[in-house]
Amino acid sequence: MQPTLEDLLAKYLANELTEQECDALYGFLRSPVHQGELEQLIDAGFRDDVFTGLSDRSRGDILFGRIMETAQPKVRRMQWWKYAAAAAVIIGLATGIYHWSSLNSNRQPDVAAVVKPGSSKALLTLADGSVVELDSAGRRVIGKGVRQQNGQLVYDHSMETGYNTLTVPRGGQFEVTLPDGSHAWLNSASSLRYPVAFNGKERVVELQGQGYFEITKDQNQPFKVLVNDVAVDVLGTSFDIMAYANEHQVSTTLVTGAVRVSRGGVFTLLRPGRQAVFTASAAQAQVQEADVEQVTAWTTGFFEFTDTELPVIMRQLERWYDVEVVYKDAPLKERFFGRTSRSLPVTEVLKMLEGDKIKFKLEGRTLTVMPR
Repeated sequence: MQPTLEDLLAKYLANELTEQECDALYGFLRSPVHQGELEQLIDAGFRDDVFTGLSDRSRGDILFGRIMETAQPKVRRMQWWKYAAAAAVIIGLATGIYHWSSLNSNRQPDVAAVVKPGSSKALLTLADGSVVELDSAGRRVIGKGVRQQNGQLVYDHSMETGYNTLTVPRGGQFEVTLPDGSHAWLNSASSLRYPVAFNGKERVVELQGQGYFEITKDQNQPFKVLVNDVAVDVLGTSFDIMAYANEHQVSTTLVTGAVRVSRGGVFTLLRPGRQAVFTASAAQAQVQEADVEQVTAWTTGFFEFTDTELPVIMRQLERWYDVEVVYKDAPLKERFFGRTSRSLPVTEVLKMLEGDKIKFKLEGRTLTVMPR
């Protein structure tokens, strides 16, 4: 007898799924045919003891994410994530991305090819100007005090001088352990310039694009990230900085600890869960509450959207899948919310985004967004 979706979910929650049943559950969650059944289970409060205190939206996305994690390649988790995961436990039963105004996941996007998701890759420019190509499988000594181990870049304590630059192309991401033991994760289309040894009064690095940092505490040698004309001063903490040129703003989101952001001598202090946003012309940062899980979802292998306009989503897809997005009279004000794996083919993500007002056409690496 074929198990039902409810049976499979119950066995999943009890950690009793066989390999075949796990495959069957994965198929259920990926299939638009079962959207109605998923929604009914959510509405009926499936396993209320598990979902106590969770919002309807949360019930609708993170269990999917957790199950999908078991079937998709994993991205290294930040240390802070274990606390969020413990608080969330299991959240949601429905697939990835939900349109703000309507659900219409049965329609298929007009795509002609599958563009692969991004992977762990980067270029390292050494102080002498030579360039080393890095990938997820590297394990080697690159130079004095620098090596690649388990894919990531690691710097050992050294008295060497000079600067290295780690450049992550579109369709990539990469992790580096800096000379002081701090960790930095770079998102697609980003770069980080840093000394091969922190020998001065400050530990200063320069970022372009987006990076997530976990900084080793050293009160005698403060850590500073320079992003264009914005400075982020740190003692020991974890935070995300997003400063892509086409996003038209620089945002710093604090996860733990404390940071001070500044521009032109005007300083703003942040506490955890807050975000400082600099627009092009503002000297003073706008400080607001942050959806930390959404901002840092990329570090755990997900896209997450909360009332997010279409162009913002498309810019993320451009960077991660290395495609060029073209708009053809598309309804740019359409908004979406939800969560889905970055390890899925772009065609699968487009299926989740497409609705009664939007369709997509993928030709090579050109993605056209059109009204339906």
